[in-house]
Amino acid sequence: PGRQVKRLSRHALIAIQLLISIGFVYGLLHQTDLARVGEHVAQASLPLLALSLLTKLGGFGLMAVRLQRFSTASGGLTFGQSFRAQSVAFVGNNVLPLRLGEALKVGFMARHGLSSITACVGIAAVERILDSVFLVLFITAALMLFSDVIPTSGALYLFSAIALTGFIVLFLTARFPALFERLVGQTTGFLGESASNMLRHHAGQFARGVGALASPRLFITLVALTAGYWLFSALSVYVWILACGIEVPWHASVVVLVFVCLSTVLPSAPGFIGTYHYFAALALGLFGVSADAAASFAIVGHAVAIIPFTIALAPLVAKDIVRLHRAGTPRVVGAAERLRSSIEDDSPTVEEAADGVPSR
Repeated sequence: PGRQVKRLSRHALIAIQLLISIGFVYGLLHQTDLARVGEHVAQASLPLLALSLLTKLGGFGLMAVRLQRFSTASGGLTFGQSFRAQSVAFVGNNVLPLRLGEALKVGFMARHGLSSITACVGIAAVERILDSVFLVLFITAALMLFSDVIPTSGALYLFSAIALTGFIVLFLTARFPALFERLVGQTTGFLGESASNMLRHHAGQFARGVGALASPRLFITLVALTAGYWLFSALSVYVWILACGIEVPWHASVVVLVFVCLSTVLPSAPGFIGTYHYFAALALGLFGVSADAAASFAIVGHAVAIIPFTIALAPLVAKDIVRLHRAGTPRVVGAAERLRSSIEDDSPTVEEAADGVPSR
């Protein structure tokens, strides 16, 4: 019965995501002339779209280098392994429900040389937080440039506060790992000695995963790589705008990028179908672009960003995704059962529970 409930819950979440995507697609297209949208799409410049594949590949390569450098404190990945890890996340997010790509990426890293899954979670957390900090900077720039058309809201302030707070917490964790581990032990003592020790163990592994932030030189390198990735991303958006024959200021690409990134926070179908299109068109609408032209840009940009690289990378990581997806649930469930038993029994087998999800 428990498995049936979980299966039904998962199916319900998938259904909700599909309905949300359908709603945003309808919101994008119901006020447009579909024939004119099709004409705009057909007129897109193929040479410029091909150029955007190079800028997209450049940003993807920088992400792989960044992950490689991130991982040095936890055992280290080669560039090839880092590229495959990013590919697992990209393809997984685009073909699987519930955005499982990032979880599969963590599993891939743990199988290929890093110390533990907890350390890999720390690495993934640093990546997301650094990206969020840069997104906050883009949001700030957009608000300064277009304060008359982009209303400030509590949601934007909340997102900025969460991103900056998360970065500060991770930085302090990397700088003072022993203190972080002690604090976790002290605050979880009421769970019993076994559970507290296990959580301290994971806290130490997590601190090791974010340890790259403790090195000023490495931190500067990571920030530079992150900045390069975002610049390539903005350049790709600008090339798509040019390919669609839309005349807007160059910094419109930054606004579109901000809106698209914020759209990924919402639940949606694999590949961010619907939410991506709606918010991309909404951003261009701020510059007076017609609904038909904005919708065509959203369709073209999303297709170029998702389809070619998913098709190209899928053969590289298909076996990894299938293997990780099949192995993920039993491993996590098994670890959870061992953890529950250790808490109930307060037995000395807690280290087995702590290592219940194998790192390789």
